[in-house]
Amino acid sequence: MARPALTTRLADALTLIITGSTTVRCLYPKCRVQVRYRNVMPSEAKRLTELALGHDRH
Repeated sequence: MARPALTTRLADALTLIITGSTTVRCLYPKCRVQVRYRNVMPSEAKRLTELALGHDRH
């Protein structure tokens, strides 16, 4: 599993600080799927995280 580049991680952190959104990215190499969410119930956050991380689901 590839880690996102430093610039990508910094952009995600900045988005979290400015908008309060959480970004989850697929860890599969060269997969560009990302899910951003804000103000959701914990069950919905879990579902969105599983969707982003489950490469076979997208």
